[in-house]
Amino acid sequence: MKIGDLDTRVELWTQSATTDSFGQPVKTFSKNATVWAKRFDRGAGESVVNDRVVSIVRTEFTIRHKGNVDETVRVKYDGDFYRIEGVLSIGRKRFMRLICTRRDD
Repeated sequence: MKIGDLDTRVELWTQSATTDSFGQPVKTFSKNATVWAKRFDRGAGESVVNDRVVSIVRTEFTIRHKGNVDETVRVKYDGDFYRIEGVLSIGRKRFMRLICTRRDD
């Protein structure tokens, strides 16, 4: 893979836990970094979640290696958030392939 293949800007959002006024934990996401990525759409489909049909898009983002990226991080691209399903290391931690899904639920 060449650095020139990273032609798409994406944002990495990290999860943090806060508490609401009742003392209950609330998950929030905040922007951590903006990085260059290579985007590859793997496919799309539908699934039934809670008796509702949900559209699912599978996309891979390849970025330079960052030590703090795992399955709790979200990827934001073109206004949509993608959940990271898996992280693969490429070339002795030179790049990372983020296997992501976007759902419309």
